[in-house]
Amino acid sequence: MESSSSIFKVVRNRRRKFSVTNYHERAGQDGDHGDRKKKHREVERQRRQEMASLCASLRSKLPLEFIKGKRSTSDHMNEAVNYIKHLQAKIGELGFKRDELKSIHSLAALGSPSSNSSCLTTFTVNSCCEIVEIVISQSIREKDFLLSTVLDLLLQQGLDVVSCFSSQAYDKIVHTIRCELAYGNGSFDLTHLKGKLKELLIRKWNS
Repeated sequence: MESSSSIFKVVRNRRRKFSVTNYHERAGQDGDHGDRKKKHREVERQRRQEMASLCASLRSKLPLEFIKGKRSTSDHMNEAVNYIKHLQAKIGELGFKRDELKSIHSLAALGSPSSNSSCLTTFTVNSCCEIVEIVISQSIREKDFLLSTVLDLLLQQGLDVVSCFSSQAYDKIVHTIRCELAYGNGSFDLTHLKGKLKELLIRKWNS
């Protein structure tokens, strides 16, 4: 009987120790899990604060007409994209105007109408945001310049002519042609176009 009683006590003590050990292990695991949740909440809170700060900074840089009546962050993000495209278009337009003014200024500095340089036909080609601009200057005495030939060449190169106008600066006539890509593929070989225009002018000079 004593032997049985001793065995029972040993088993009971072992169970008690096992239960205590399990309890401490579970408590430790629960504590680690709780710490991880706290850290996750803190990281998420900081992330949201940073995003809110960035969105507020972005919103402050957008003109009122772009965000008027729009409250959600997604709307502000979309309008930011539209504003960037608007600025790119304006920059391209200003670049075209700058080049046109520089061209006219250069023509004014060529000298007297009797100089040989005033008889030359020159051109510049620029592009921005799928828009290609060609500026051609010629002497007012060059009556045989065929603008339609240039327009046909542009069509053959896959360009749609958007506008074409001419202006006079001293003894020069400046033709400004603006085109866009016919297929909207976003890429165009300006070097090839310049070569074709140069060939066209060389044929004209030699004719």
